[in-house]
Amino acid sequence: MENSLNIPVFMSFDEGYAPYAATCIASICENTSNFVQIFVIDCGVKSETKKKVEQLKDIYKNFSIEWLSFDVESFLKDFKTCFHFSKAMYGRIFIPILKKNLDKAIYLDVDTICLSDISKLYNENLDKYSLGAVWEDYMEEKGHNKEHLQRLGISLGHKYFNSGVLLLDLKKWRELFLTEDILSKEPELKEKLMFPDQDLLNFAFANNYKQLNERFNVTAPRARKHYENGNLFDCVIRHFEGGKKPWLCHPLKIERMKSNHIGMKAFWKYAKRTAFYNDMISIFPIYSFFFKKR
Repeated sequence: MENSLNIPVFMSFDEGYAPYAATCIASICENTSNFVQIFVIDCGVKSETKKKVEQLKDIYKNFSIEWLSFDVESFLKDFKTCFHFSKAMYGRIFIPILKKNLDKAIYLDVDTICLSDISKLYNENLDKYSLGAVWEDYMEEKGHNKEHLQRLGISLGHKYFNSGVLLLDLKKWRELFLTEDILSKEPELKEKLMFPDQDLLNFAFANNYKQLNERFNVTAPRARKHYENGNLFDCVIRHFEGGKKPWLCHPLKIERMKSNHIGMKAFWKYAKRTAFYNDMISIFPIYSFFFKKR
Protein backbone atom coordinates (compact mmCIF):
# COMPACT_ATOMS: atom_id res chain seq x y z
CA MET A 1 0.00 0.00 0.00
CA GLU A 2 3.03 2.34 0.16
CA ASN A 3 2.50 3.65 -3.35
CA SER A 4 -1.26 3.96 -3.18
CA LEU A 5 -3.20 7.18 -3.09
CA ASN A 6 -5.05 8.40 -0.03
CA ILE A 7 -8.35 9.48 -1.52
CA PRO A 8 -10.52 11.78 0.63
CA VAL A 9 -14.24 11.15 0.09
CA PHE A 10 -16.87 13.19 1.91
CA MET A 11 -20.48 12.29 2.55
CA SER A 12 -23.16 14.14 4.49
CA PHE A 13 -26.11 12.35 6.06
CA ASP A 14 -28.32 11.87 9.09
CA GLU A 15 -29.55 8.75 10.88
CA GLY A 16 -32.09 7.76 8.24
CA TYR A 17 -29.61 7.58 5.38
CA ALA A 18 -26.82 5.67 7.16
CA PRO A 19 -27.66 2.25 5.58
CA TYR A 20 -27.37 3.66 2.07
CA ALA A 21 -24.18 5.53 2.91
CA ALA A 22 -22.70 2.27 4.19
CA THR A 23 -23.65 0.61 0.91
CA CYS A 24 -21.89 3.36 -1.01
CA ILE A 25 -18.77 2.98 1.15
CA ALA A 26 -18.73 -0.78 0.50
CA SER A 27 -18.90 -0.16 -3.25
CA ILE A 28 -16.03 2.32 -3.09
CA CYS A 29 -13.77 -0.02 -1.12
CA GLU A 30 -14.51 -3.06 -3.24
CA ASN A 31 -13.58 -1.33 -6.48
CA THR A 32 -10.29 0.34 -5.55
CA SER A 33 -6.94 -0.88 -4.32
CA ASN A 34 -6.19 2.61 -3.03
CA PHE A 35 -6.75 3.75 0.54
CA VAL A 36 -9.91 5.80 0.97
CA GLN A 37 -10.37 8.33 3.75
CA ILE A 38 -14.10 8.58 4.40
CA PHE A 39 -15.20 11.78 6.11
CA VAL A 40 -18.80 11.86 7.25
CA ILE A 41 -20.42 15.20 7.95
CA ASP A 42 -22.49 13.91 10.83
CA CYS A 43 -25.93 15.49 10.75
CA GLY A 44 -27.36 13.35 13.53
CA VAL A 45 -26.18 9.73 13.38
CA LYS A 46 -26.60 7.65 16.55
CA SER A 47 -23.51 6.07 18.12
CA GLU A 48 -24.82 2.50 17.62
CA THR A 49 -25.49 3.27 13.96
CA LYS A 50 -21.94 4.55 13.52
CA LYS A 51 -20.65 1.25 14.91
CA LYS A 52 -22.73 -0.64 12.34
CA VAL A 53 -21.26 1.48 9.53
CA GLU A 54 -17.76 0.83 10.87
CA GLN A 55 -18.33 -2.94 10.80
CA LEU A 56 -17.32 -2.66 7.15
CA LYS A 57 -13.75 -2.62 8.48
CA ASP A 58 -14.17 -6.33 9.14
CA ILE A 59 -14.41 -6.80 5.36
CA TYR A 60 -12.36 -3.97 3.88
CA LYS A 61 -8.92 -2.89 5.08
CA ASN A 62 -8.48 -0.04 2.60
CA PHE A 63 -10.48 2.69 4.29
CA SER A 64 -10.74 4.82 7.40
CA ILE A 65 -13.74 6.76 8.61
CA GLU A 66 -13.91 10.00 10.57
CA TRP A 67 -17.13 11.51 11.84
CA LEU A 68 -17.19 15.30 11.65
CA SER A 69 -19.55 16.93 14.10
CA PHE A 70 -21.92 19.32 12.40
CA ASP A 71 -24.73 21.10 14.21
CA VAL A 72 -26.95 21.46 11.19
CA GLU A 73 -29.68 23.39 13.01
CA SER A 74 -27.31 25.99 14.47
CA PHE A 75 -25.53 26.68 11.19
CA LEU A 76 -28.54 26.42 8.92
CA LYS A 77 -31.49 27.30 11.12
CA ASP A 78 -33.47 29.19 8.49
CA PHE A 79 -32.17 27.45 5.37
CA LYS A 80 -34.71 26.00 2.99
CA THR A 81 -35.57 22.30 2.75
CA CYS A 82 -38.04 20.64 0.39
CA PHE A 83 -39.19 17.24 -0.92
CA HIS A 84 -36.87 14.49 0.38
CA PHE A 85 -33.96 16.92 0.83
CA SER A 86 -32.91 17.46 4.46
CA LYS A 87 -30.51 20.12 5.69
CA ALA A 88 -27.74 17.53 5.45
CA MET A 89 -27.58 18.41 1.74
CA TYR A 90 -25.85 21.67 2.61
CA GLY A 91 -22.97 19.81 4.28
CA ARG A 92 -20.96 19.63 1.06
CA ILE A 93 -20.60 23.41 1.07
CA PHE A 94 -18.73 23.25 4.41
CA ILE A 95 -16.14 20.64 3.35
CA PRO A 96 -13.24 23.08 2.74
CA ILE A 97 -13.47 24.54 6.23
CA LEU A 98 -14.17 21.27 8.04
CA LYS A 99 -10.84 19.74 6.92
CA LYS A 100 -8.38 22.56 6.36
CA ASN A 101 -5.43 20.18 5.91
CA LEU A 102 -6.82 18.79 2.63
CA ASP A 103 -6.35 20.43 -0.76
CA LYS A 104 -8.55 18.19 -2.93
CA ALA A 105 -11.51 15.91 -2.25
CA ILE A 106 -14.52 14.09 -3.67
CA TYR A 107 -18.08 14.58 -2.46
CA LEU A 108 -20.72 11.87 -3.01
CA ASP A 109 -24.43 11.74 -2.28
CA VAL A 110 -25.53 8.66 -0.37
CA ASP A 111 -27.69 7.48 -3.29
CA THR A 112 -24.59 6.62 -5.32
CA ILE A 113 -22.51 3.48 -5.76
CA CYS A 114 -19.09 3.09 -7.33
CA LEU A 115 -18.72 0.50 -10.08
CA SER A 116 -15.10 1.27 -10.91
CA ASP A 117 -12.02 2.70 -9.22
CA ILE A 118 -12.87 6.02 -7.60
CA SER A 119 -9.28 7.17 -8.16
CA LYS A 120 -10.31 7.78 -11.80
CA LEU A 121 -12.41 10.68 -10.54
CA TYR A 122 -9.88 11.88 -7.99
CA ASN A 123 -7.14 12.02 -10.64
CA GLU A 124 -9.17 14.24 -12.94
CA ASN A 125 -7.43 17.58 -13.56
CA LEU A 126 -9.51 20.54 -12.43
CA ASP A 127 -7.25 22.96 -14.33
CA LYS A 128 -8.02 26.47 -13.09
CA TYR A 129 -11.40 25.58 -11.59
CA SER A 130 -12.46 25.17 -7.97
CA LEU A 131 -15.15 22.63 -8.73
CA GLY A 132 -15.74 19.76 -11.14
CA ALA A 133 -19.21 18.37 -11.85
CA VAL A 134 -21.30 16.64 -14.52
CA TRP A 135 -23.65 18.68 -16.68
CA GLU A 136 -27.27 17.50 -16.81
CA ASP A 137 -27.19 17.59 -20.60
CA TYR A 138 -30.20 15.28 -20.96
CA MET A 139 -32.37 18.07 -19.50
CA GLU A 140 -31.48 20.36 -22.39
CA GLU A 141 -33.84 18.82 -24.94
CA LYS A 142 -36.77 19.13 -22.51
CA GLY A 143 -36.02 22.77 -21.89
CA HIS A 144 -35.51 22.20 -18.16
CA ASN A 145 -31.99 23.60 -18.13
CA LYS A 146 -33.29 26.89 -19.49
CA GLU A 147 -36.06 26.86 -16.89
CA HIS A 148 -33.55 26.38 -14.07
CA LEU A 149 -31.33 29.18 -15.33
CA GLN A 150 -34.19 31.63 -15.78
CA ARG A 151 -35.60 30.75 -12.36
CA LEU A 152 -32.25 31.51 -10.72
CA GLY A 153 -31.34 34.46 -12.91
CA ILE A 154 -28.25 32.74 -14.32
CA SER A 155 -26.81 33.35 -17.79
CA LEU A 156 -28.35 31.02 -20.37
CA GLY A 157 -24.84 30.00 -21.37
CA HIS A 158 -24.35 28.13 -18.10
CA LYS A 159 -24.63 24.33 -18.12
CA TYR A 160 -26.67 23.37 -15.06
CA PHE A 161 -24.83 20.58 -13.22
CA ASN A 162 -25.83 17.85 -10.79
CA SER A 163 -24.38 18.30 -7.29
CA GLY A 164 -24.52 14.62 -6.27
CA VAL A 165 -20.93 14.00 -7.38
CA LEU A 166 -18.38 16.77 -6.98
CA LEU A 167 -14.62 17.10 -7.27
CA LEU A 168 -13.36 19.99 -5.15
CA ASP A 169 -10.19 22.05 -5.06
CA LEU A 170 -10.42 22.80 -1.36
CA LYS A 171 -7.40 25.07 -1.33
CA LYS A 172 -8.94 27.41 -3.90
CA TRP A 173 -12.27 27.35 -2.04
CA ARG A 174 -10.54 28.62 1.07
CA GLU A 175 -8.47 31.20 -0.78
CA LEU A 176 -11.60 32.60 -2.43
CA PHE A 177 -13.85 32.26 0.66
CA LEU A 178 -16.32 30.34 -1.47
CA THR A 179 -18.13 28.65 1.40
CA GLU A 180 -19.00 31.98 2.95
CA ASP A 181 -19.95 33.43 -0.43
CA ILE A 182 -22.27 30.54 -1.32
CA LEU A 183 -24.04 30.56 2.04
CA SER A 184 -24.57 34.31 1.81
CA LYS A 185 -26.62 33.82 -1.36
CA GLU A 186 -29.26 31.60 0.29
CA PRO A 187 -31.46 34.35 1.82
CA GLU A 188 -31.79 36.28 -1.44
CA LEU A 189 -32.46 33.13 -3.47
CA LYS A 190 -34.62 31.30 -0.92
CA GLU A 191 -37.93 31.75 -2.75
CA LYS A 192 -36.39 30.62 -6.04
CA LEU A 193 -34.71 27.47 -4.73
CA MET A 194 -36.17 24.21 -5.98
CA PHE A 195 -33.13 21.96 -5.41
CA PRO A 196 -31.57 24.09 -2.66
CA ASP A 197 -27.91 23.05 -2.44
CA GLN A 198 -27.69 22.30 -6.17
CA ASP A 199 -29.27 25.61 -7.12
CA LEU A 200 -26.93 27.51 -4.80
CA LEU A 201 -23.87 25.81 -6.24
CA ASN A 202 -24.97 26.43 -9.82
CA PHE A 203 -25.58 30.07 -8.99
CA ALA A 204 -22.14 30.41 -7.38
CA PHE A 205 -20.29 28.56 -10.16
CA ALA A 206 -22.23 29.84 -13.15
CA ASN A 207 -20.04 29.45 -16.27
CA ASN A 208 -17.11 28.69 -13.98
CA TYR A 209 -16.68 24.97 -13.30
CA LYS A 210 -14.87 22.01 -14.84
CA GLN A 211 -17.29 19.86 -16.79
CA LEU A 212 -16.55 16.21 -16.00
CA ASN A 213 -17.32 13.20 -18.17
CA GLU A 214 -20.79 11.76 -17.58
CA ARG A 215 -19.32 8.39 -16.53
CA PHE A 216 -18.66 9.97 -13.15
CA ASN A 217 -22.36 10.61 -12.53
CA VAL A 218 -24.52 8.16 -14.47
CA THR A 219 -28.12 9.03 -13.60
CA ALA A 220 -31.25 7.21 -14.81
CA PRO A 221 -31.59 9.18 -18.08
CA ARG A 222 -27.99 8.26 -18.98
CA ALA A 223 -28.00 4.68 -17.73
CA ARG A 224 -29.41 3.10 -20.87
CA LYS A 225 -26.43 4.42 -22.87
CA HIS A 226 -24.08 2.60 -20.49
CA TYR A 227 -26.02 -0.67 -20.34
CA GLU A 228 -25.27 -3.77 -22.38
CA ASN A 229 -25.83 -7.49 -21.79
CA GLY A 230 -27.06 -6.89 -18.27
CA ASN A 231 -24.07 -4.80 -17.19
CA LEU A 232 -23.08 -1.17 -16.97
CA PHE A 233 -19.94 -0.22 -18.90
CA ASP A 234 -17.80 2.92 -18.77
CA CYS A 235 -19.56 3.86 -15.53
CA VAL A 236 -17.51 4.90 -12.54
CA ILE A 237 -20.40 6.15 -10.40
CA ARG A 238 -24.08 5.23 -10.70
CA HIS A 239 -26.29 7.89 -9.15
CA PHE A 240 -29.87 6.93 -8.25
CA GLU A 241 -31.24 10.45 -8.32
CA GLY A 242 -34.95 11.23 -7.97
CA GLY A 243 -37.60 9.30 -6.08
CA LYS A 244 -37.01 5.74 -7.36
CA LYS A 245 -34.32 4.66 -4.94
CA PRO A 246 -32.89 1.13 -5.10
CA TRP A 247 -33.63 0.50 -1.42
CA LEU A 248 -37.34 0.95 -2.21
CA CYS A 249 -37.23 -1.75 -4.91
CA HIS A 250 -36.93 -5.41 -3.98
CA PRO A 251 -34.28 -7.31 -5.99
CA LEU A 252 -36.95 -9.57 -7.49
CA LYS A 253 -38.86 -6.62 -8.93
CA ILE A 254 -36.16 -4.38 -10.32
CA GLU A 255 -35.98 -6.14 -13.69
CA ARG A 256 -39.53 -5.00 -14.44
CA MET A 257 -38.52 -1.36 -14.25
CA LYS A 258 -37.18 0.70 -17.13
CA SER A 259 -33.87 2.58 -17.11
CA ASN A 260 -34.19 3.38 -13.39
CA HIS A 261 -33.48 -0.27 -12.51
CA ILE A 262 -30.03 -0.24 -14.11
CA GLY A 263 -27.40 -0.71 -11.43
CA MET A 264 -29.88 -1.66 -8.70
CA LYS A 265 -28.66 -5.26 -8.62
CA ALA A 266 -25.21 -3.93 -7.82
CA PHE A 267 -26.68 -1.75 -5.07
CA TRP A 268 -28.16 -4.80 -3.36
CA LYS A 269 -24.90 -6.71 -3.80
CA TYR A 270 -23.04 -4.03 -1.86
CA ALA A 271 -25.90 -3.60 0.62
CA LYS A 272 -25.44 -7.25 1.56
CA ARG A 273 -21.89 -6.43 2.67
CA THR A 274 -23.24 -4.09 5.34
CA ALA A 275 -24.67 -4.66 8.82
CA PHE A 276 -27.86 -2.97 7.65
CA TYR A 277 -28.87 -5.50 5.01
CA ASN A 278 -31.41 -7.48 7.01
CA ASP A 279 -33.13 -4.29 8.13
CA MET A 280 -33.15 -2.97 4.57
CA ILE A 281 -34.67 -6.13 3.12
CA SER A 282 -37.20 -6.48 5.96
CA ILE A 283 -39.38 -3.70 4.56
CA PHE A 284 -40.44 -6.27 1.93
CA PRO A 285 -42.19 -8.80 4.25
CA ILE A 286 -43.25 -11.21 1.50
CA TYR A 287 -39.69 -11.73 0.29
CA SER A 288 -37.51 -10.98 3.30
CA PHE A 289 -37.48 -14.58 4.59
CA PHE A 290 -35.80 -15.81 1.41
CA PHE A 291 -33.32 -12.93 1.12
CA LYS A 292 -32.36 -12.55 4.77
CA LYS A 293 -28.60 -12.79 5.32
CA ARG A 294 -27.86 -15.77 7.53
